[in-house]
Amino acid sequence: MQGTFLGGAGEVGRLGLVLGRAGSRLLLDYGLAPEDPPQYPKPAPPVSAALVTHAHLDHAGMMPAIAHESPAPIYGSGPTLDTAELLCQDCLKVHRIEGYGTPYKDVAVDQMAADARPIRMRSPFTVEDWEIQAENAGHIPGSCMYRLQAGGSSLMFTGDLNTTESQLVDPAEPIACDTLIMEGTYAGREHPPRRQTENEFTQAVRATVEAGGTCVIPAFAVGRTQEVLLVLDEMDIDRPVYIDGMGARVTELFLRHPYFLKDADRLERVYNDAHRIRGHRMRQQATEPGNIVVTTSGMVEGGPVITHLKHTHDDPNNSVLLTGYQVEGTGGRRLLDEHRVDLDGEVVNVNATVDHFDFSGHAGHSELVDFAEGCRPETIVLCHSDEPELLVDDLESVAERVIAPNTGEVFTVP
Repeated sequence: MQGTFLGGAGEVGRLGLVLGRAGSRLLLDYGLAPEDPPQYPKPAPPVSAALVTHAHLDHAGMMPAIAHESPAPIYGSGPTLDTAELLCQDCLKVHRIEGYGTPYKDVAVDQMAADARPIRMRSPFTVEDWEIQAENAGHIPGSCMYRLQAGGSSLMFTGDLNTTESQLVDPAEPIACDTLIMEGTYAGREHPPRRQTENEFTQAVRATVEAGGTCVIPAFAVGRTQEVLLVLDEMDIDRPVYIDGMGARVTELFLRHPYFLKDADRLERVYNDAHRIRGHRMRQQATEPGNIVVTTSGMVEGGPVITHLKHTHDDPNNSVLLTGYQVEGTGGRRLLDEHRVDLDGEVVNVNATVDHFDFSGHAGHSELVDFAEGCRPETIVLCHSDEPELLVDDLESVAERVIAPNTGEVFTVP
């Protein structure tokens, strides 16, 4: 069996992998890097089918291009396929606003939706002579790993992987395989215990609202908004919670697929209890003293968070609590490092408290090693990592062969 990464090897983002054997080819993920300017993977060849691990743009953002250029069934969980369609539509909108050329047309997103084939977790299906089964990846609702069997050998592709218990989804569990193709986003880095992060976050929220301040919480629409709502619910604090941006729409999509949520009834209750912001007047109400606002974008790159920061940035009683990784060059990274933010072209100092909390949806270094040990593979292929070499030494005691190919490089596995 031969593999070629079209992106995401030796880097984080724009992941795409072509696997081929006996004249049959599969595409596993096909994403873009939503940077400035956007970065795209290498062109994909015609394939028998595409498998999507989850909806984030760095894994699914180029799937419409496949649908348009060489239509093939696109398999994924219900939440993944629904959310990917929404995010790809939004991606085109953002590219046009920012003046970038679009990698595909609107009709390609429609074609992707037409080619979509929803799958069930742990229910095998076949594509030509491949037997495929999806397993929970623990990253976001609907995220899955794919275990493939063909020619007497087994391979598992993890996509983004999380083995930590969260309030939103169950963690991933190791699955025996001959070859493990595994992400290494957090190679060389660890996360604090999740419960510790939740406690520190809720203490910061409580301190702000009890001091009469407004708490602005930038959060990714997919996965993070929903987890933050659940953590806030556990606080049992009698303060209004507002939701702004795409996170509300994604929550509604997730609630259509309760099987993929740890506690769908609880998420639905929490969502219904919150105030969904509609219009300018509600945005003004949301930032009144003592309120909590969960809003996109998670990296403070445009979106309604900018409006909320205009109303709150100058008051030291207020706080901005970042809940996701802040990439270099983003508004969130500047906010964290410099306490400054770009508000529609004007860079201003932020007097509100700024803090960051590690609600990562990725396994840390030691968790990746433990996961690999549980899979008992003969070969490990590392991807989706800026520094895969930091994992290689630890993984060489787990498998007979550990490789970290470059994008475009052909590798062979049993």
